Amino acid sequence: LPGGEGEIVLSVDTAKQRVPHYNRDATVTSNDRTNPQVKVSIEGDIAFVVTTQPAQLRLSGLAGTSMTGEVVLSPGTDLGIEVTEATALKGQCRVTGIEALPGGSYKISVEASPAELPGMLREILEVKILASDGTEHKTQVPVAIDHMDRISIAPRGNIVFQRRDTEVLKTAGSRAVRKDIQLFSSAPDIRFNIKEVELLDVPEGVFETEIRTVKEGERYVVTVFVREYREEPSIRGRLRIVTDDPKAPEKEVRLYAQFGDVARKPNARTLKPGLKPGAAVRPGASLKPGQSARPDPRKPGGTPPSLRPGEKKP
Repeated sequence: LPGGEGEIVLSVDTAKQRVPHYNRDATVTSNDRTNPQVKVSIEGDIAFVVTTQPAQLRLSGLAGTSMTGEVVLSPGTDLGIEVTEATALKGQCRVTGIEALPGGSYKISVEASPAELPGMLREILEVKILASDGTEHKTQVPVAIDHMDRISIAPRGNIVFQRRDTEVLKTAGSRAVRKDIQLFSSAPDIRFNIKEVELLDVPEGVFETEIRTVKEGERYVVTVFVREYREEPSIRGRLRIVTDDPKAPEKEVRLYAQFGDVARKPNARTLKPGLKPGAAVRPGASLKPGQSARPDPRKPGGTPPSLRPGEKKP
């Protein structure tokens, strides 16, 4: 009421916090004509019962080899901790050991099995903890498992020139737009050189390429250029990179350049000329003048209507 007071309760779910300090805002809207919105905030610090180092575990190695890693859990308050269980929730890796360390910390060892093909996997390591005050806690440690190819490409994925990239090419005298990718050896004993870079399945003159050596035998940069604006809405193709590594002789990346607006697909529910809004249209139906939408049961191929009990077919 005018001149009265009210109370708003703000709360933070600390189970979802991964950093010790939090700051949250809320906007209060009222019927106050001069100040209809007021921002209020809640902030503070969280004392975690346990801290993890590293906060996210990363396992990386060549595809076809096993990988191991460790994460250390330490008390975050004056409470003692005991790690009672650790589990990889998705089964992408396994816990091989839980070891108590001096000072009340614990070390959890993790191993990922070999993978036949390169790729990145995501795992969650869930750890159950018993605090010295008798309370039970759970914490989760994200795990990234990178089964690397002999020759890695960064960034991963396709080379994409979006409309906002190619729009500048409409201006006369504008500089070419470019995208860079790096190729590098995934292990110290792997050495390679780039022999050839080839553009496939693209019209001539759309893309250009350039190779730069960062460190001989270990790291290279391949640059793809688009120098002129095209009338086509989009152009797709492939970039083929040939190396002298006998076990990884070729790498391929998809190319995509977008220029104009992408044409919209016709709406299957669009009304035909002569039909009024709201008229029912059977999908795929195309009737001639005078033709009935319902098959005539008296004509060959016609479907008879359903029969009532005791009736015979016409």
